[in-house]
Amino acid sequence: MWASKWGLEINRSKTIATLFSLSTKEEHFRLKFNDDIVPRSHTPTFLGVKLDSRLTWKHHIMETNRKAMRKQSVMRKLAGTTWGADIRILSQVYTGAVRPTLEYASSTWISAAHSNKSILEKTQNRCLRTILGAMKSTPIVEM
Repeated sequence: MWASKWGLEINRSKTIATLFSLSTKEEHFRLKFNDDIVPRSHTPTFLGVKLDSRLTWKHHIMETNRKAMRKQSVMRKLAGTTWGADIRILSQVYTGAVRPTLEYASSTWISAAHSNKSILEKTQNRCLRTILGAMKSTPIVEM
C-alpha cells in the first residue's frame, strides 16, 4: 500500500468516501481499506469547508451564514440605540469577527450560484444596518 511504503498512517476513523459528480443519479459504490468498508458521506468537511457531492457549496454557505448570524446577533446586543457601542467599535467587531467567518475559504466557493452567495450578502447587509443603526427597511444603496 502506498501509505505504508512512505511511512504514513491513515486514521480510519477520519476517513470517508465521497463521489463528486454533476449527475443527480445516485451512484452505488463500496470502497474498502484493508478489508474495512470506508463510510460514505454526501457532505464531508475538510479544513472547515463543507463540501457536497455536486459542489454547489449550498451546505457550506448555509453553515457559514448560521455562524455569521450568531455573531451578528452579538453585534445587535452591543448596539443599543441610546447606550450601545458606537460605529467605530461595531465596525471593528464586524471586521474582526463576522467578516472572517463570511470570507473563510471564499476562493474555493467563489463558483457557487448567485442565489447561494446572496444569502451571505444579505447577512453582510444586516451587519451594515446594525453598525449604522439603520432600520431593517433601509435600502442598501442609501447607506
